[in-house]
Amino acid sequence: MSRFPAELTVTLRDGRTITECFNQAQMAQFMRENLIECIRRGEPVVVFDGERIEIPASRVASVQVIVQEAVTA
Repeated sequence: MSRFPAELTVTLRDGRTITECFNQAQMAQFMRENLIECIRRGEPVVVFDGERIEIPASRVASVQVIVQEAVTA
């Protein structure tokens, strides 16, 4: 299991992805909502994947949060 329970993945129109990791699922969801609002306004989105990356809204195809749930047997 990843030490980060949530990942925010931005998929670009050319198929590339940028992933930012979070240690709280709620924070990843909050960031997703903020990015979607930026896209609606036509503003660039900013994500961090080892460095700050600014992406024009027109290049973003999707923004998803993936939450890793621990499974106990």
